[in-house]
Amino acid sequence: MPRHQILSVRFPDAETPRPIETRLSAHLKTLRRTRLEAEASLMTPAPEGDDAPPPIPATGAFVKLTDADHAKITRRAKRLHALREAACGLAHLRKEDRDRLAILRDGVDLVRLPTEHRADEIASALHADYPWLAPATEVVWQALRRSVREG
Repeated sequence: MPRHQILSVRFPDAETPRPIETRLSAHLKTLRRTRLEAEASLMTPAPEGDDAPPPIPATGAFVKLTDADHAKITRRAKRLHALREAACGLAHLRKEDRDRLAILRDGVDLVRLPTEHRADEIASALHADYPWLAPATEVVWQALRRSVREG
């Protein structure tokens, strides 16, 4: 049976800023290494003759990031993590509330109610737990009864 999504939010990954920092550092090192290899290949003289092998670029150049680079990467990783959290649609909720909603991440299974009496029991339980939502409970109750009648 297919699962049905009832929340129109994207749940954020459980990723912390640390793996983001690692990826950004690796990417910056790759960019700088590529630039160093390109500069090295421009500086090496071209081989003489037709049968001479092509020049070998300086591969595996060692790239070290400075403290300023690390500080900038840390700031950007924290900012990126905060933006991802804000874009998910759950940023306004407390952590406890987000954790309770996490069980709905993959959607819900729909079940068929056997009788109108079962629909009445569900509506009664909802009203007992959330009496301040009486108008909403009434709508749910009528919808449950209608779904039983219509099959």
